[in-house]
Amino acid sequence: MHIPRAGRRSGWCRVAVTGLLALGLGVFGLTPAQATTPSPHARSSTGSTEPLGKTAPTAKNLVPLPSGYGTTPAEQTAMRAAAVRAARTGKAVAVDALTTPTEVVEALPSGTFGLSSNPVPVRVEKAGGWAPVDLRLRREADGTWAPRATAYGSVAFSGGGNGPLAVTSSGEVSLSLSWPTRLPAPVVSGERATYRSVMAGVDLLVSATPAGGLSDTLVVHSARAAKNPALSSLRLGAKVRAGRLTQDAGGTLVVTDRQGRVIADAPAPLQWDSNRTLPATRLPAGAKVAADASDAGHPGLAARVAPVRAKVASGALTLLPDARMLAARSTVWPVYVDPSVNWHPVDYTSPAFDEVKQGCPGTSFYNKTTALADNGNLGVGYNGWPEGYCNTGDEHSVYQWSLSKTIWGATISSAEVDATDIYSASCSTTATVNLHWSKGIGSGTDWSNRPHYNSWSSTPMRPAPTNTSAPSARAT
Repeated sequence: MHIPRAGRRSGWCRVAVTGLLALGLGVFGLTPAQATTPSPHARSSTGSTEPLGKTAPTAKNLVPLPSGYGTTPAEQTAMRAAAVRAARTGKAVAVDALTTPTEVVEALPSGTFGLSSNPVPVRVEKAGGWAPVDLRLRREADGTWAPRATAYGSVAFSGGGNGPLAVTSSGEVSLSLSWPTRLPAPVVSGERATYRSVMAGVDLLVSATPAGGLSDTLVVHSARAAKNPALSSLRLGAKVRAGRLTQDAGGTLVVTDRQGRVIADAPAPLQWDSNRTLPATRLPAGAKVAADASDAGHPGLAARVAPVRAKVASGALTLLPDARMLAARSTVWPVYVDPSVNWHPVDYTSPAFDEVKQGCPGTSFYNKTTALADNGNLGVGYNGWPEGYCNTGDEHSVYQWSLSKTIWGATISSAEVDATDIYSASCSTTATVNLHWSKGIGSGTDWSNRPHYNSWSSTPMRPAPTNTSAPSARAT
């Protein structure tokens, strides 16, 4: 699994955008001495006071729960201190007491505060403060390899031998996956570890995700390697501590804790080949189209994609790669087989993302970054090529941000969503992206059950060179 981004398929363009919500805020429930009057020309929305409820119960041994409105006295103290420091230094100062893996509140030199929210974790709390997510692998004292900093969970990969391939944990729950044979020592480069020749002509690549999960990809280099009978059914040892590993009707693997809450998932695995020849189709006049190359992280635009069946039994996870693709003369090598696991917090208001596809009207891609979900490069606009079992059609990207409780009672002076185009199959014309305010999303969100869209803002996108990063767009 990889960092989810949003993509745009507008006309014959396929691009992707990273979602970031930024708010400029005035009063954050501070006392009048810290309040700042917003610019008379700024857009603003002033909150009201917390609604009054019934008197809190006075029975003994009841733990008072927060109301969910406003900041605590300790948080307000931290905000005041940050505001003083920002005014003195002339630089933005983060309020650590309000920082989360997806949100940061900063005191600004102007006397206001800014909130930035991401749909995926970008920072990790460590002793002494917060650090950026860092997926580069380093060798641990026990001989395993682990990323430097991940949010929500942690993961460690084998240094070679008969031990587990990977152990990923979050809180008291852990999942251990074991390869059926002895593993060679990995070749490690940056964020990826490669176990070469786990079968003749087959490599195994592993990497961590920002949430502390894992992506493990088999690379089948040739038709000869694909004929190995061991590749037709891969039985991995799978042990869960303090939880359960099950499978839902859609093939998604889920890890639940002792309370039955889903705290990790592994979308139904897929495989893809390295084909780069696009099917014949009618293009707008002057359009130049090219398919990108497949790799272990994603299928190229023209890649053939097929599902990998998975079976969960006591202490085992069995993967059944698509035999037709492995045997077809038309298959372009190498072929990639990719099952992944990712942790997420038990909070249904947490940041989330989704891609709804007209070509797959009943398939949910909620919080998924698999090959069929465009590896997190969420599509927007019209997609003119089939992908796996998805047909052509329109695609929408939906983001859900978790807004800080400091919003309550604040004066919002500005708000914007920053989007960065990262890929295009053809960008010979400009297009417009509409940013809508929508209703919520969840695991049942798909094209046939997509959220209702409310007000919207349009932003023009300039064309970009094929297969390269494109200019960013901003909607306010």
